[in-house]
Amino acid sequence: MRLTNPMPKLATISTHTDPLDAHILRCRLEAEDIPAFIAGEHHIGMNWLMSNALGGVRVQVPEPFSSQALTVISDIKAGAYQIEDEQTEALSCPKCGSQHCTPLKTSWRIAFLALFFLSMPLPFRKLSSKCLACGHVQHHPRD
Repeated sequence: MRLTNPMPKLATISTHTDPLDAHILRCRLEAEDIPAFIAGEHHIGMNWLMSNALGGVRVQVPEPFSSQALTVISDIKAGAYQIEDEQTEALSCPKCGSQHCTPLKTSWRIAFLALFFLSMPLPFRKLSSKCLACGHVQHHPRD
């Protein structure tokens, strides 16, 4: 019996060492109506050290879609799908009105040392930002 409509060959358009990265790309391709498949995911999941020997986790598309998929990959690298950070856009100093504010972060080293020496995690801190123009520190409520 001969098939009249054979399935098109698959082209590998990207390889990854982490299956999660491959799935993120697959989802982006499917959002662009490009059928995409993951190959080698389970082999890498069972023995991660074999990733390079097996060629990594491969993202594959049917050959007719390969050029369209490569365009999506180049758009991803160019930042076309990047989401603006809402928190940094909203930061402005209430004292001087400057837009040059930076979020303050808690060091993970301090949290780790507190957990190690005190056997308890640090309590959650409020989010805060510091104005680079006047030095004012503003505390923001958590959502």
